[in-house]
Amino acid sequence: MKVCIYGVGAIGGFIGTRLALAGECAVSAVARGATLAALQQHGLRLRQGEMLHNAPVRASADPAKLGVQDLVVIAVKGPALAAVAASIAPLIGAHTLLLPAMNGVPWWFAAGAPALGSEPLHSIDPGGHIAAALPLAQVVGCVVHASTFTPEPGLVQHKMGQGLIVGEPLGGVSERVNMLAGLLQRAGFDATTATDVRRDIWFKLWGNMTMNPITAITGATVDMVLDDPLTRRFCTAAMAEAAAVGARIGCAIDQSPDDRQQITRKLGAFKTSMLQDVEAGRAIELDALVAVVHEMAQRLGLATPMIDALQRGGIDVDVSTNIQKDIWFKLWGNLTVNPISALTGATTDRILDDELVRGFISSVMLEAREIGARVGIPIAQMPDDRHQVTRKLGAFKTSMLQDVEAGKPVELDALVTVVKELGELTQVPTPFTDALLGLSRLHARVHGLY
Repeated sequence: MKVCIYGVGAIGGFIGTRLALAGECAVSAVARGATLAALQQHGLRLRQGEMLHNAPVRASADPAKLGVQDLVVIAVKGPALAAVAASIAPLIGAHTLLLPAMNGVPWWFAAGAPALGSEPLHSIDPGGHIAAALPLAQVVGCVVHASTFTPEPGLVQHKMGQGLIVGEPLGGVSERVNMLAGLLQRAGFDATTATDVRRDIWFKLWGNMTMNPITAITGATVDMVLDDPLTRRFCTAAMAEAAAVGARIGCAIDQSPDDRQQITRKLGAFKTSMLQDVEAGRAIELDALVAVVHEMAQRLGLATPMIDALQRGGIDVDVSTNIQKDIWFKLWGNLTVNPISALTGATTDRILDDELVRGFISSVMLEAREIGARVGIPIAQMPDDRHQVTRKLGAFKTSMLQDVEAGKPVELDALVTVVKELGELTQVPTPFTDALLGLSRLHARVHGLY
């Protein structure tokens, strides 16, 4: 059987090496740069514990040199998929199976959910070009449950798990899915078949869509994320929003967020794949994990304020006889842009140019505005009015961003923690302020600044 691995990273290299070692497949690979050089020199390499496995592979940067395959395993990062789709045609024949072993929601997902309409999911397949290049009739859905990483190009280190779930994209059972599961089982994987693989994809996403971006934003491992009560509460709220989306598209979740978080805790001080990508300077898969959930919710008419917030992880005041009002008004303008700039490294213009981040900021400011009204410090402005004032600063670095860059402690308590406390005293719910505080505090702790 001719098998090509398109993208020999941590997962692609893992699958390719196992298949090559099993002896049933002639394995080839499409790779570039240092990975291609390593494959041509050493072949496929997989380290499990202290044992290093080697397997031969025919590697090329040009798919045309490898020819039509029986199976193509697509194991690239989401941002690279459009380029893969544009060059993959020489590998695909009339009977070629396409197995995307990738994170998040795949480009074909909406085909099994009539409630989402007939348009492609633009956040992951703008213009439908990926769907046009990768025929749905030849796709087999896949969910990967394994932790691997690449300590150097072409070398895969296996940490834990070897589960693969495969199934027909539109559901049901088929001979080809059973054949593929058997091939993977004989290669040493815990491969199972699913009668509705979309539900398995959604369930994995439901657990990953918060942990991955939050660890990437803060630099924290998953245990640190779950140990922070505000961050954990933010995760729970975002997961509840995603569960509501799933219920509308035939992917109901029967677990609670707390149940899922208890499973995640068992991973210990685990670095998510997105955190590893950030540390390695690689592009992150935010669209397939978060932006696509936001897009689906919009199509379904569901509000997802926490997911929206997750997606986009000095002021002159007139002299007054009411200094308390002046202090509160300045804080109202600063309590969002300061910590968000520290979290993201963005200047204020970039923060306000992002629609979702601006919406999150407005939600925090509305909470603080209500608190002010209850303690006798009403604010006449609305958040949008304040944003227009802040925009005049241009590409401005907040004091908190400057502190982070200089390795100085950050002033979270006087800007954000106090608003949360005042919310409790005045009985004003502050879910957005809590989320901002949780993420900012965790980021600062990870970097020794709080």
